[in-house]
Amino acid sequence: MKKSACDARAVSNTGKSGADHERGRKEEALAQVDEYVRVDSDGVLTLAEPRLGTVRELSANIVKFISGTIEELDSGRAKTAKAAEAAISALFNEVSFVHTNPIGADDGARIDVGLMAEPVDNRTQTVSGVNGGDVSYAKMFAIAEVKVSNSSSDVRDGFAQLLRYTRNIYACQNNRRFVWGLTICGSNVRACYFSNDAVFASLPMDLLTSSGLKQYVRLLVDWSLCDSDQRGYDPDFYYDKERKGWFIRFPHDDESQVKTYLLRRVIEASDRLFGRHTRCFEVAECLSNNTSGNSMFGRTVVVKDAWTYAAEDSKNDTRDEVNFLQLINEKLSNDADDIVYPELLHGGRASFKCASTGHIIEDTTASVLGNLFESRDIDGNYPTSFRARKRLVMGPVGEPLKMTKSFDELVAVCADAMRCHNAILQHCGILHRDISDNNILVVRMEGRVRGLLIDFDNAITLTEQRKTRLERTGTFPYMSINNLLNSSGPDAVPRTALDDWDNPFKERAKEENVKIIVNDLIAVLDEA
Repeated sequence: MKKSACDARAVSNTGKSGADHERGRKEEALAQVDEYVRVDSDGVLTLAEPRLGTVRELSANIVKFISGTIEELDSGRAKTAKAAEAAISALFNEVSFVHTNPIGADDGARIDVGLMAEPVDNRTQTVSGVNGGDVSYAKMFAIAEVKVSNSSSDVRDGFAQLLRYTRNIYACQNNRRFVWGLTICGSNVRACYFSNDAVFASLPMDLLTSSGLKQYVRLLVDWSLCDSDQRGYDPDFYYDKERKGWFIRFPHDDESQVKTYLLRRVIEASDRLFGRHTRCFEVAECLSNNTSGNSMFGRTVVVKDAWTYAAEDSKNDTRDEVNFLQLINEKLSNDADDIVYPELLHGGRASFKCASTGHIIEDTTASVLGNLFESRDIDGNYPTSFRARKRLVMGPVGEPLKMTKSFDELVAVCADAMRCHNAILQHCGILHRDISDNNILVVRMEGRVRGLLIDFDNAITLTEQRKTRLERTGTFPYMSINNLLNSSGPDAVPRTALDDWDNPFKERAKEENVKIIVNDLIAVLDEA
């Protein structure tokens, strides 16, 4: 059976009992509903409307699903509202995967309804929604949570469960840019659109009214007919049946400049609902279109894909990791010191070729969300920020810091990363601002173990730090006390290289008796 783009992910052991762990997950999901869900968002359904020029056949399963819905509702219109709501709930139970723990879940929770994705050709997918085949998050288009009533508590619980389970779709589908979902509470259906910073829930579609039923049927038809990017998939991250592998394509107006890479393995998947959704893959460049032989592949490199905060005009994007890496490569590529630096080979802001129009579309939250991007919440605030999806090809390939085989290797790797940090600060004027275990890699090359500092998404130039308001940045457990307490206000203190390195030492020192490592690293810093 074909593997998904994401094979597996680690499950943390919190040490809590099963009941306590489950209770904690529910409480966390309910808190996320209050923070992230924007109810009654006008314009959600329009995001699924097929673009002009789209010509596709309506999925047979969608036709069956629609006809079954109408037939069930017609038979229930003369009944009481309560009986009609029960009939709707029963309908979903009959036509979809119900109370199932799908493959790829990191807990024992069971979803109510799974709408599955059917492959149409090598590079597109459509929606199924009926029984058949493996129940897997890797093949799931969307989840629907069903509640008996439309009470406020049931509506809130439906959102909470949807948020909790949709995270598994992101974790198991590395080609998902965003995800759709449904809540069915009594006779009211709400379509939910998961963006990086918020969940936009549509106005309720009451299936007991002709207008609500029409909207709902239209949504199912649109999901079946619209382009794959409108369903949340990345058209340029696809499974090729002939070559039997996953491929990542970098589109270009000039076809001779198009680059394609074969996925070797998933280095880092994303199992978070919100944020950058950073993913990293080990890939090999395709040098030809041959379907056999190793000669078609070039150097093994890393592809990083992340939705980062950015300026809408790329020319004004002063915190662009691409610009930082280009400057580092320019200034330090011929550095005489024996230091490994991150190497940018290709990439920038991601774009894709629209299947129906043929146009190249830059992938940003503004282009994805349309009118919703400018919408405000009840407090007058914008619920989402401008983000640009950036896809970079980099080298060399490294391993997580935990892959060091001894204390000596750990000291050597961290010392290398510190020397790299110091050189970049001195020669390029770039302050990293997010050093943690995840951003230091182990590189084994030429029989030696080296350290590599990566991920400059939160970096800033020293010049900009002096001009702009000081801010709190970084991965929370690794932020220095100075940065946590004195990051804003009249007594704000500028961030320094020592702030970058303060808490990574403390966190590492907690794991075992490694105080000697901390002392050695501080000595290296003093010498730098």
